[in-house]
Amino acid sequence: MDPGLRGQFSRLGVVRGLNRLPPGPPAAFILRLVPGQPDIRRVDGMLALARRGMAMLAAKRAIEELAESGHVRIRIPAVGDQGLLRHDLAAAGIAAWPT
Repeated sequence: MDPGLRGQFSRLGVVRGLNRLPPGPPAAFILRLVPGQPDIRRVDGMLALARRGMAMLAAKRAIEELAESGHVRIRIPAVGDQGLLRHDLAAAGIAAWPT
C-alpha cells in the first residue's frame, strides 16, 4: 500500500463493529416514510436492518428504494422483538408494518 494512503487510512480510526441483536424468527415488513418527516436518516435505517441479519448491501438497497418510491417490502432474517425494530426504524424516520 502506498505510504501516503496508509497514513490517510490510519487517521480515519478503527471501523466500528456492528453489534447484531440476538437471533429471532424471520419476518416480512413493509417500510414507508413517516408522513411529515422531511428526510430519513439512511445510515440509521441501514444499521437497524443489518443488526437483524440483513446484509449491509441489501439494507442499503432497501433504504434507497424506500427513499425513491416511498415504500418497500423486505424480508428481515432475524427480527427478534418487533416493537424494538419498529422503534429503531421510527427513530430513522421509517414506519414498519409486518406483513
